Amino acid sequence: ELRELIDKQHIIDRFSKSPLKLLKQKGSLYPKKLREIFQSIYALKEKRICLIGPRGGGKTFLCAELGFCLYLLKGFDVALLGGSLNQSQKLYSIVQDCLFSDKEVEELTEQSIKTLTVGARGNKIHCFTASSKTVRGPHIGNMQRGGLLVVDEECETEEGIVRSAMGIVQTAHPSIIIRSSTFHKLGGTFENLVDNHQSLGYILYKWDIFDVAEKCKYDCSTCIVCVFCQLRAKNKDRGWIP
Repeated sequence: ELRELIDKQHIIDRFSKSPLKLLKQKGSLYPKKLREIFQSIYALKEKRICLIGPRGGGKTFLCAELGFCLYLLKGFDVALLGGSLNQSQKLYSIVQDCLFSDKEVEELTEQSIKTLTVGARGNKIHCFTASSKTVRGPHIGNMQRGGLLVVDEECETEEGIVRSAMGIVQTAHPSIIIRSSTFHKLGGTFENLVDNHQSLGYILYKWDIFDVAEKCKYDCSTCIVCVFCQLRAKNKDRGWIP
């Protein structure tokens, strides 16, 4: 069993310092803005993060694939909570796609069922439905294991559920919380977070559709949205959110 675990460790050794290369192998090519956010969080430079992005702008993919990389490469426990059952399932589905896209990765998974994945090192990925009962379940992480809580589409999540969820990672070391949403509703926990992110100890990242669009091939002199784009869709290096 020890020999088998050592063999499985090779993929961790190869990609622990370059997780985006692992994701690139499965087809994820991040635009610069999201690449910088991903790398900063993965390097544990920030532990309380607020994300605002456009609908379809890659927030859910970013959160899910970060969770996958922290789970696989750093041994984190991960808790995924969406603003609805469908959103939670979407997060978890992206993670499962990562888990079963590569034989080496798949071999590091001991069990994967509808709402729970257990890794070879005993770390877990939980998919929580948007209810107070589920988020009051077991804490993730401990003094020897990191924990990541993702709250996706927080604007759609009931205030009581968000507040209950915050305690999930309180025993983890390190403890990371990512709270993400399109900012389409006023009131509630997400508006309070955005307005008071500094005093609450969060860093705020924002992007719009031009930051994550495919590199533009049209002539700026005849483009009707150039005044909004300001060449951001033209001057791109690589990567986009389809």
